Amino acid sequence: RVGEHKVPKAYTQLRILHLADTQHAGKLLREVLGVFKIKSIRTCSTPDEAYQMAQCFSFDLGIIEWVKEPSEAIDLVTKIRLDPESPNPFLPLIMTVDRADPKVIRKARDSGVNELVARPMSLKALSSRMAFIFDNPRPFVRSEMYFGPCRRRKQVPYKGKDKRAEVWEI
Repeated sequence: RVGEHKVPKAYTQLRILHLADTQHAGKLLREVLGVFKIKSIRTCSTPDEAYQMAQCFSFDLGIIEWVKEPSEAIDLVTKIRLDPESPNPFLPLIMTVDRADPKVIRKARDSGVNELVARPMSLKALSSRMAFIFDNPRPFVRSEMYFGPCRRRKQVPYKGKDKRAEVWEI
């Protein structure tokens, strides 16, 4: 029931970068985000175009489709997180995937995405991930092998030597 969905006022102001490998995917996301009255959505068809767009404009959220060549989506996330020329390595990123395959989820998580959404993407799934990102941001972690949001969702008490890498609150 789309009409009953309350739109957080801040969402109307979001600037979104969207990587979609088909026009259909871009149109579908615009329709879903239209419920939030989000007007500023820049859709790109290649990872290179998306990265160039990220260098020219300021975005609040990136939504990356697991494109035809999955390694391209992973490479884009890695570049946004690790490239010294990246204008915003802390950019919240949601990746959409065709199936919840553990290998796919692991690759996406390890590249530095904040959240994942399985396709076909529902309004409920996307809005819950967006709310989680904006209402409960996870600290960022930098280690030799990783830079991105802390992959540990649960804060479980740990006894012993803390071996975690450096953490930044954003």
